[in-house]
Amino acid sequence: MNVKSVITISRQYGSGGRKIGMMLGERLGIPVYDKELINMAARESGMAKELFEQNDEKVETGLFHSYTQLNERLYLAQFDTIKKIAKEGPCIIVGRCADYVLRKMDSRCAVFIHAPLQDRIDRAIKEYGVPQDKAASVVSQHDKQRMKYHNYYADSQWGDVRNYQLAVDSGWLGVEGAVDLIEACIKLREAKIK
Repeated sequence: MNVKSVITISRQYGSGGRKIGMMLGERLGIPVYDKELINMAARESGMAKELFEQNDEKVETGLFHSYTQLNERLYLAQFDTIKKIAKEGPCIIVGRCADYVLRKMDSRCAVFIHAPLQDRIDRAIKEYGVPQDKAASVVSQHDKQRMKYHNYYADSQWGDVRNYQLAVDSGWLGVEGAVDLIEACIKLREAKIK
């Protein structure tokens, strides 16, 4: 399939969003960017990769004005990288407010992956190696972090279905089913706009 879309995947922690993005990219034959964005943004901005890693999808506000200024610089560098990647052609970008950054791009398809809490806890334990007694807390903490990051830098709410073309329940469909659904929707959309 000759894909023209730039697909952004926002996701709840433990919903399998990264895995869905990787599988979809393989099927569609387009590149997938997730943590690679950190290396790219660091290279292009000249800032240390470790700064991006420490602040990945996190926002700190408060008394330390210089720290807030650093967050802003990291955010802008990463957002510039996202825009550059999207201009290069079809791809999948996982997380990092890409849905918001590319909101004015006609070829963007914003997807939000979610799943029931217990499914996400189970995945965190089985696939991510999170200890069972800490899994619920880890899932909650990651979601709060992502929501805080998105809501701080975007003028839209993380997870609000009105901000996405698709909201997919990976607990209901499974990872393969979610990939099938997104792929089918991309094909329908691209056939419609030919």
